[in-house]
Amino acid sequence: YRGLAKTSLQHFFTAAAMNFARLDAWLTNTPLAPTRTSPFAALRPAG
Repeated sequence: YRGLAKTSLQHFFTAAAMNFARLDAWLTNTPLAPTRTSPFAALRPAG
């Protein structure tokens, strides 16, 4: 396949960049984003 090596290299660098971003967030104690509420859970009555 033409371009397969380039795609593999791009995936490698993308994953490495994501890992560096996660490492930076961990080292700086950046809080995680809150998880989203699913539409089904939003229908649950409060209380």
